[in-house]
This record gives sequence, C-alpha cells and structure tokens, in this order.
Amino acid sequence: MSRYKKIMLQRGVMQKDVLADVRKVDPRVDNPLLSKFVNDVCLPSPRTLESICKSLSCAPVSYTHLRAHETSQDLV
Repeated sequence: MSRYKKIMLQRGVMQKDVLADVRKVDPRVDNPLLSKFVNDVCLPSPRTLESICKSLSCAPVSYTHLRAHETSQDLV
C-alpha cells in the first residue's frame, strides 16, 4: 500500500476531499488519475504532488525519490 493511501486511511481522509484540493492547483486531474497518483501507479507533477501532501498535511516524498523507483515498465 502506498504511503499516501496509508495516510488517507489513518486520518479518515476521503479521496474526493483530496481531489477537491488538487483540482484547485490542476483542474485536469480527475478521480481516476488521482487514484493512480495515490496508489503509486503513475507520478504526479511536482506541483500536484505538493497539493496532495498539503491536503493530507504530510511531507512529500521527493520527486527524485519517486522517479528512482520507476522501472522500465513505468516508462511505456
């Protein structure tokens, strides 16, 4: 389970609430895309990642750290 998903469950934060905050920064993000970000399926932009973390009141994992965990399958 991803770090952000764990935080959401621990704090009782609903994905729709995170989505409302993220859409203030990037209105292109919809619920399926946010779900991919939260579940570590794909990487958000640094600005979107920052808004996810702000919504969850947590420190972001660095974008470089996230990129380091990508595999060749992620780069399709």
